[in-house]
Amino acid sequence: MLYKFIAAIVCAVLLALPVSSSYSQDYLPASNSARPGPQNLPTEPEHKPSGELKLRFATFDPLVKTPVGPSDFNPKVAATSQDGLYIVQLKGPVLQEWRESLTATGAAFYQYLPDFAFLAKLTASQLKAINALPFVRWVGPFYAYYKLDPALLAKNGKLELEVVAAGDEPASAVASAITNAGGAVKAGPKTTRATPTARQPGALRSLQSLKVEIDRKDLPRLAALDSVVALTERPVVTPDNNTAAWISQSSQPNQYPIWSMDLTGAGPAPSSGGTPGSEQIIAIADTGVYLQHQDFQGPAYPNATILGLTNWGALSGSAESSGSDSRGHGTHVAGTLAGSGAASGGETPYNNGSYKGIAFGSRLYVQQLGYNLDYLNDPNVVDPIGNLMSEARSKGARLQNNSWSAPDYGAYDAYSYEADNYMWNNPDVLGVWAAGNFNNTNGLTSKTVGAPGTAKNILAVGASENTSTNIDTLASFSGRGPTQDGRAKPDVIAPGECLTSVQSGTTSGYICMSGTSMATPVVTGSAALVRDWFANRLNYTNPQAALVKATLINSTDYMAAVGGNLPDPNQGWGRIDLANVINNNPSGFVYADNTTGLQTNEDAYYVYQVADSNKPLKITLAWTDPPGSTNATSELVNNLDLVVTAPDNTRYLGNNFNGQYSQPGGAGDSVNNVEGVTVQNPSAGLWKVRVYAYNVPSGPQPFAIAAQADFNCNIPAGYVTNTTDNSVASCGSSLRQALQSSPAGQTINLTQLPSGATIYPQTPLPALKQDSTLTGNCNSVYAGKPGQPAVRLNGKYLASSYPQADGLALTSGNTVQGVATGNFPGNGFTINGTNINLTCTWSGTLNGINPAPNNQGVEVLAGSDSITFGNSSDVLKGNIISGNRQAGFKISGGGPNILFYNNYIGYKADGSTGLKNGGNGLKVAQGAAIKLRQGNKISSR
Repeated sequence: MLYKFIAAIVCAVLLALPVSSSYSQDYLPASNSARPGPQNLPTEPEHKPSGELKLRFATFDPLVKTPVGPSDFNPKVAATSQDGLYIVQLKGPVLQEWRESLTATGAAFYQYLPDFAFLAKLTASQLKAINALPFVRWVGPFYAYYKLDPALLAKNGKLELEVVAAGDEPASAVASAITNAGGAVKAGPKTTRATPTARQPGALRSLQSLKVEIDRKDLPRLAALDSVVALTERPVVTPDNNTAAWISQSSQPNQYPIWSMDLTGAGPAPSSGGTPGSEQIIAIADTGVYLQHQDFQGPAYPNATILGLTNWGALSGSAESSGSDSRGHGTHVAGTLAGSGAASGGETPYNNGSYKGIAFGSRLYVQQLGYNLDYLNDPNVVDPIGNLMSEARSKGARLQNNSWSAPDYGAYDAYSYEADNYMWNNPDVLGVWAAGNFNNTNGLTSKTVGAPGTAKNILAVGASENTSTNIDTLASFSGRGPTQDGRAKPDVIAPGECLTSVQSGTTSGYICMSGTSMATPVVTGSAALVRDWFANRLNYTNPQAALVKATLINSTDYMAAVGGNLPDPNQGWGRIDLANVINNNPSGFVYADNTTGLQTNEDAYYVYQVADSNKPLKITLAWTDPPGSTNATSELVNNLDLVVTAPDNTRYLGNNFNGQYSQPGGAGDSVNNVEGVTVQNPSAGLWKVRVYAYNVPSGPQPFAIAAQADFNCNIPAGYVTNTTDNSVASCGSSLRQALQSSPAGQTINLTQLPSGATIYPQTPLPALKQDSTLTGNCNSVYAGKPGQPAVRLNGKYLASSYPQADGLALTSGNTVQGVATGNFPGNGFTINGTNINLTCTWSGTLNGINPAPNNQGVEVLAGSDSITFGNSSDVLKGNIISGNRQAGFKISGGGPNILFYNNYIGYKADGSTGLKNGGNGLKVAQGAAIKLRQGNKISSR
């Protein structure tokens, strides 16, 4: 159905001198200053921040000029008092310690605003404290007109608005204030749902939504309320396969390799009762499902297909009875998802020309929304998407199919926010949405993706044609990107033109229907097959939604008939083809699912061995980002970069494509939360995959990686190939895994990790086993002085939970080289044994200049003997033990053979002063014996 396009009115914005409470020096972009020192760190991807605030009302640099609002939004009725809403802009990418300093003022922070800013409610004393912080660039009032979608200014008469307000304000007080401003509150928030994943508790306050009717003339008074954060209109949403199965599985007619592997969504132990077995559960939010059709094993539920049903539409006035679907839309979608194909001979193992669903072994939880999606369009309902996704998850679903959209033409609206917000707080749930059928509406052929297909975290699906000769042709109606803020949507393409599926009102009939609504269940069903594969072939039962999304994107084929540079605004990442990732070759696909995440300036590495250059290397990074702001024109909050380095050190950055293949160089992507690299003929050898956190204002930020190539995963035992301590990863191991699994007497090798790589243990590391060696590279920093360790262990995440945790515990017969330890609540190194050698290690500093204090740098426990620190013939292999809270070395006991060669204790790496330990450089217990040989430089404190 076509909809009349309502053109957004872009208001003329006058510019005046900035009104602010703080000025600072010119904008300072982020640099490596947060990680100083002589080490040879990898070059960070280039970003070009401007210092501008990117609000929907206007984009401006507040140190130059700030916009003046419309005449009826008189500043006298705006929030200009010292106690009120403010924008706090920082000088660059948001460091964790900056966030902690801001929070310590007691101010309430609600949203991230691009670039590098937060929306906050400040008292006069908090305003003064924040102004005094050296990293704050500018603080200024959050004027009433900043809260507006500019299109509202051209409206007249009654307006139906989505009002976003501060979540820590009592709902009754917010409603009363809105009423006093002339508004009528139609619906407000109910009890907040519990979320299973805590995201930085206390750092960003929650928000609440209300449905409000108000006359345009009262809009300035409503916008002036300090409790109000954003004002937008909410559009009306509408509903927007025998061929689709082989297209999505292999691109080859009548070839079904995924089904032939017995991957159907059922898992190894399916159940038809009320308690599911191992099958995948998919929620379908649509017009309902006609349960009498043979393909649904109806009419009673639970049954082999339908697990349960909630008639949400009946709560909003729909007359559609439960288990019916007079419109036929939801029934058709359900058949494509999980119909058995029983009415068309679909009980055979493979398709055989039947119309069985893509994941016919999975089960459906039906969320019946009414003939006209009445529940979604009910003005008395707040956060309908969050309500539906919450129920879906409670029923066991980790996938939700949504074959509907609103004609918001690329805008990030309230629907988009709700979807992103739920998935940020529930990162194992993936919502799949239709991109909409709005292309060529009113002549528009770009920015026609409907909402919430414009959300960041969901998977937005466009439609291709559906015959063997035109599978790479986009359907004419399929919504195109980019979004209003420039992100690539849709994400993927699937067949959506004349798909044959279950016909409502019949027990055995089928019907052909077209739309992105029809393409969406092809992708959701494919996601169920991916989850089935992870659980029952790869033994990973609960992947993040970001990993499922990355895997589906990594499966795509480039649609040459569409063209463009990936990710393309028309085809996204391309048409899904599951055979690209799901196969019986265990080394053809590798993945990493990082659930703890990164803060600003942190990074994670994965090292892969490519065996054959004849198969392309394709890598996808995805992350579930915090919700954006409907006040902003750029919706990305946490900005990660994908950096892939070839064996010859050629560097590829995420999303820098020429057609379907990556080209070297370029700049970091600051728009999308999916980044990819594809190299057509990757040279054989070690490829380094780096995830770098450029800006994480609301972290830490988890992520997922999916990669395919001809990998050699037979890496020798003991080789550490990733720096993430908690990733669920294939084709390689972390230091923790190596310490746990390597037998005594083996070498654990860190030399494949890049110089400057950092490992952040999440729990205390196991001790190095007896007679084992831990070896990393030792790099020259200053001539004639101890060398720089290549790999660092940073214990800053251990302090509160594990107050005694050491960096590394050593036992008898250990040799350690090329490791730095810092920020551990316990000791950098604790030694308990004999015949131990420590060379080219740092403890208490990670960069040779700034302290990263442990308790003691090194503690030698009583009874230890035959220990050598450094090397008698190699200055480079000395150790630097500096900047710790207590002693550099604490020798609690030991025999007469504790030797020191070429060590710096209490000095910087360049030999200068200023990095002393808090206690003695050497603290030797009575009865212990040490021997200081040549080259040692020791400060008493």
